[in-house]
Amino acid sequence: MPVTRKERGDWQTPAELAQGVCRLTRKFIDPDAILEPNCGQGAFVLAAAKAFPDAKRIWAGDVNAQYVQNVKKINDSRVVVQKANFFSGRWKQVLNSQSGSILIIGNPPWVTNSELARLNSGNVPKKENAENLVGIDALTGKSNFDVSEWMMVEEVKALQGRNGVLAMLCKTSVARKVLRYIWKNALTYASASIYKIDAKRFFDVSVEACLLLIQFKPETDATLAPCPVYDSLESDQPSQSVALRNETLVNDAAFTDAFPELFQLNASQPQWRSGVKHDCSKVLELTRIDGDVYLNKLGEQTTLEPLCVYPLLKSSDVANGRVEPPICRFLLVPQTRVGQSVERLQHDAPLTWTYLQNHLDYFQNRKSAVYSKQTPFSIFGVGNYAFTPWKVAISGLYRTLSFQIVKPQNGRPVVFDDTCYFLPCQTKRQAELAKQILDSPIAVQTINALVFWDSKRPIKCEALNRLNLLELAKRLGLETQYRELFKHSGTK
Repeated sequence: MPVTRKERGDWQTPAELAQGVCRLTRKFIDPDAILEPNCGQGAFVLAAAKAFPDAKRIWAGDVNAQYVQNVKKINDSRVVVQKANFFSGRWKQVLNSQSGSILIIGNPPWVTNSELARLNSGNVPKKENAENLVGIDALTGKSNFDVSEWMMVEEVKALQGRNGVLAMLCKTSVARKVLRYIWKNALTYASASIYKIDAKRFFDVSVEACLLLIQFKPETDATLAPCPVYDSLESDQPSQSVALRNETLVNDAAFTDAFPELFQLNASQPQWRSGVKHDCSKVLELTRIDGDVYLNKLGEQTTLEPLCVYPLLKSSDVANGRVEPPICRFLLVPQTRVGQSVERLQHDAPLTWTYLQNHLDYFQNRKSAVYSKQTPFSIFGVGNYAFTPWKVAISGLYRTLSFQIVKPQNGRPVVFDDTCYFLPCQTKRQAELAKQILDSPIAVQTINALVFWDSKRPIKCEALNRLNLLELAKRLGLETQYRELFKHSGTK
């Protein structure tokens, strides 16, 4: 079966952009050798040949044989082009054979390993848990990675101890992940910078993209120096700086260096939680017809006991402030804690038990590996915290900082989908104080330093849990109230 453009993440670089990248890169290196391991139709090969006349060798490789034949037409004796899969390591052999300074330049594939898996692709690197994730994080989307991220990390490793530059176009989120890998693994480099590009203009895709430019020199030490971010290839002054602080990737190093006590690993008390993950919306998400009669997304009417049915809010509801009763959506929650047996429902809620059994195949057909070793009706994001009467919630998907107080409906606690995050509260006073702290200017500035608004899901639970609510309360003169209201806040 032919390999598709989507499978390769094949977005060819326009000549104008390749030339602009080469002009900028000349400020950092005059290379003896240039490597382009994913040369595509040759825009970077041609631009580099013109921009670096003193380079002795220009090596290019690509998995697409037709592209290789096209690039071979470039009339420059220094250019050597070969059909080569990046994962075979041919580019690394070429790099190791070169003396002098090295420039690795290009535009690696914009595709993730999960997308390749969906396409049944063989063109994928050996998977590894680069972030050392554990449990559910290692089984869900957090373990997904862009192939370009893997490639660029390999190139960074290959340039350790060399005089060289890595200049790569990529998603901005990927650039940050590469930097995070460098910092967490104490790899060495001389300098690093990010230059934003207009992906809509150059590639007709709606994604935040950039040039990641990293300079390497022999005998440099590992550093946590911030990486400046420029708004364009032509910008002279950075608009922000990315850094790793307290094991956290931040986008305002100056602020976080000045106030490190405001964010620390798992500092938030109580802890922020994500909503319910179930991957079975057709069966579990309901609308009420009347009383205990509900309609599921399959168009079926069913009568269920109230024991396991809770009002449901989604990201769009929370982001747009639609949190006041009456809430029209409901969620059937068969477990009150992860791993709990649902056998109890045979006696406690026989209608619900029968309904679940009649739809067993929908649960068994869930694709996520997170359910593979669980009981058939397992869900995640449940525990005592999910059923606290009051909550302060925020959407993870929207690019707005909007915290909402969510109160119980008809005596039932409200639950959320897994794109929402919430702070569990036992009382209205707790919720109101938490929101007062979170809405304060100092809290907003701290959150903005932790959040990358160009991400697909900008608000993340781990970032919220780094907020030191006690320190924020101190700065607002609310320490006494906070300590009194949240002195027993360890909700499991």
